[in-house]
Amino acid sequence: MNDDTTPRSTTGASTQATTRRRLLKAAGAAAAGSLVGVGLTNSVSASSVASAPPRLERKSSSSNLIVDPQGNRVTLRGVNIVDPWRAGRDAPYYKFRGERSVQLATNHDNGWHANIIRVPMQPNDIARQGAGSIEPGAYTQEQLDSYIEKYVDPIVEECAYQGVYCILDYHRHWPDGPDWDQADLHEEITDFWDTVAARYAEQDHVIFEVYNEPTTPYNGAGCIQDCPDVTDDGSEQTWLNWRETAQPWVDTIRQHASNLTIIGSPRWSQWTLWAPEHEFAGENLGYVGHFYTQEGLRPLSTYFGEASEQVPVFITEFGFGGSGSHMNGTREEHGPEFAEFFDTYDAAHPIGWCFDFDWGPPMLDRSYEVATEWGDWMQSFLADNYGTYAPADPHPNVSAPAAPGEVALLQKADTTVEVEWPTVDGADGYNVYANQELLGQVNGPPIVIGGLEPSSQAWIGVTAYNDGGSSAYVEIPEINLLGEGEGPDLTPDIGGDADPEPPTDETPTTTTPTDDEPTWPDAPTDPDGDGLYEDLSGDGTVNFPDVNTLFQNSDSAAAQDNAQYYDFDGDGTLTMQDVLALFETV
Repeated sequence: MNDDTTPRSTTGASTQATTRRRLLKAAGAAAAGSLVGVGLTNSVSASSVASAPPRLERKSSSSNLIVDPQGNRVTLRGVNIVDPWRAGRDAPYYKFRGERSVQLATNHDNGWHANIIRVPMQPNDIARQGAGSIEPGAYTQEQLDSYIEKYVDPIVEECAYQGVYCILDYHRHWPDGPDWDQADLHEEITDFWDTVAARYAEQDHVIFEVYNEPTTPYNGAGCIQDCPDVTDDGSEQTWLNWRETAQPWVDTIRQHASNLTIIGSPRWSQWTLWAPEHEFAGENLGYVGHFYTQEGLRPLSTYFGEASEQVPVFITEFGFGGSGSHMNGTREEHGPEFAEFFDTYDAAHPIGWCFDFDWGPPMLDRSYEVATEWGDWMQSFLADNYGTYAPADPHPNVSAPAAPGEVALLQKADTTVEVEWPTVDGADGYNVYANQELLGQVNGPPIVIGGLEPSSQAWIGVTAYNDGGSSAYVEIPEINLLGEGEGPDLTPDIGGDADPEPPTDETPTTTTPTDDEPTWPDAPTDPDGDGLYEDLSGDGTVNFPDVNTLFQNSDSAAAQDNAQYYDFDGDGTLTMQDVLALFETV
């Protein structure tokens, strides 16, 4: 594992080739030492990348233990990150992309020792809606496919590079509903797992979580006083009904993949107690429990602990210190309770919620540093238990390389930058990132990165890797790219987007704004009808990506030509003051 002291370093083992590699498609044809659009040259072949963590199995159908291929008992401990699209939408200005969160949560030198990352895949975010509820079937297959390729694949790959496991979680929950026995929901979940299970069937480090929190119906739903307990006969019947409904979803996964698969339960995945008595059909299955600080789930031993002594149980959400009444609590009150539970029931797999600053209970602040009692407790808990019942290291005699030195900018243009960094002894290659998104691998510097947006800012990052893992992440932030057509020609001779467009006889034309709508950017909207176009993306909402677009382009000719539509401070000009004024409305 990585032992350097670079702030926010990353650590872990490398990966086998994943299905992604979307930026390696043109590698064979492109010029050496360049990364352009959808092609990365001087790239490392897939076969030279070390294997991800080994596939885990339930020891037997009657066991509560998870084991690695050598038969070693394994207990996984880690954290949840936020939905991949939600993070990607707001990166890198407001949030870190999911890949970057994976690096931080596995960074030993920065105090984090997660060996599993849970990835909540929310239907509302698959549909690109953001916070709120959507009806079953509201997203399309095309949206799911693009969501996976652009946002989930990179996280799965990053987990493999860090040598950690990854839970892909179908993440519906109250109040998003609907009832788990609703017919159109069955169709959505079936289609989801038809896609996701097939895509990641060969990824040994991926675990599937069937349904985050199948809340209603359950015995006593809507009850206010003297409500039935989980041990009630009616609650047992709820479990049986749930098993009948959800078994086809488990079967769908098994049609494609044998990966370890874990299953929640009604009432926010709180009725794990019935799992040992009424298991689902199938091999390599485990079960899920969620608890926070609510008194109604005490003692934890009854609701979750006793079950974990009979079947594999993953506590994929727990914590204290959030804003909801079910999360209220302190380290003094609930830290010892949690520690005692996981010490007593050490076959249970704890995965805390949430490695973020505004998804609660949060562990971090906006700088992604530990900022709450809960974050401090979770960080210490992971460090204290790291290595206990850990899976076998596939490369025990190989250490991860040191981090590259400072990334240096050599040249920049409108859509391309050329960078270099000191080579690292013992590195097999380097991962290259643009705006925190993993683009692919190269053998060494210098490289030219293309396909960037003119007049924007670019964050370029690099890690070194070998069979022992991935190094710390080193980044050169906020490179201000030139305007369209400006700067040196850094396009490679061949490959990717290198070939120039053929000449045309058409005379270029320019468009000036009309009196009632802007010509930049494409299809913005005026949500409140005040003549100012706050929704620059045209997605129907005013959010941080709109602020980012204005921030990146406020000095451009296209934006200045449309200044009257973005004069949010009312001074007759478009400046950074208008960016701040828009920011204050989000």
